[in-house]
Amino acid sequence: MKRAALVLTMVVALMGFMAVSQAKADLMLTFSDGINPSVTYTGTKSISVAADPNTGYAFKLGNFFIGNAYVSTVPTVPDVVFADLGSFDATTTSGGTLTITLTDSNLSLPTPPTTATLSNDFTSSSLLGTVSGTSSLTLTPPNSMPLVANLNDKTISETVDFQNPFTLTNVITLKFDRNSHISFDADASAATPEPGSLALVVGGLLLLAFMQRRKLGGLV
Repeated sequence: MKRAALVLTMVVALMGFMAVSQAKADLMLTFSDGINPSVTYTGTKSISVAADPNTGYAFKLGNFFIGNAYVSTVPTVPDVVFADLGSFDATTTSGGTLTITLTDSNLSLPTPPTTATLSNDFTSSSLLGTVSGTSSLTLTPPNSMPLVANLNDKTISETVDFQNPFTLTNVITLKFDRNSHISFDADASAATPEPGSLALVVGGLLLLAFMQRRKLGGLV
């Protein structure tokens, strides 16, 4: 019984280690209009850019007024990592191109397998005037081909190779006409096709069942 309890404890501890190690991430969020000095925010598990209640925006970059932006990366399961840029909004009266780069590094997924499903979703919640854009997601190493999602198009996914640790980079390019505004969410994720945590639990339970059968067999 003690041996069975020890095995179960080791299984739980290993799952906890996988989740904690995978949760460590270095975040960088950069805004650029291609003319003025870029603006960069950094964080570990999240980044929050909040609008000033007096002005209605967080900062001004050239012709752009940048409102709220929130980056979330805390995983819910150990076989999925994600870098979500949500509740973002920007306004311009003069038009132009705004590029937002989100880099989420030092990520890990359970192995095997050594392939992951990369997903990219780019959706606006509010749109005034005319704004078009793309979200280009890459995973390195190795260097995956960009997975490009168009604004308000369907979620796209593909299977890519990965090596731990790896980096997710999402480059969002927005083109504004005059007097335009957008609020959007850009959700990027990488997930192992077969949940490693589930396999670990099943393996631990099978081992416990085998040990219990041996114990009962010895009593007969």
